[in-house]
Amino acid sequence: METQTSTKKETRRSTKTRPIYLQVGEAMATEFTVGIFRFLKSLISGSSVTLAVVYTIGHIFIAVICVRLITGTSLELAAVDALVEPIINGFWFYFLHNMWKRHSV
Repeated sequence: METQTSTKKETRRSTKTRPIYLQVGEAMATEFTVGIFRFLKSLISGSSVTLAVVYTIGHIFIAVICVRLITGTSLELAAVDALVEPIINGFWFYFLHNMWKRHSV
């Protein structure tokens, strides 16, 4: 019984002394990955403009991939098609987020 207790204590100590990895859900993430997510969280946490820009950039990449895979067009044509709608959505998101912040307080 004493060996089980000492093993548990050693396991607890060993996890505390490993600062390179942090537990995130089921996967292990490096400090670099966690740092990126913390940076993005601080970047998009307050400003409607920043949040709208990040949303629009992600939407453009997703739209390019979807148009390319669904229609089989060239990458250039998929990019042109994918730019118009996400940019309009980005402006809509900016105004929607501003209204949400104004009326939810």
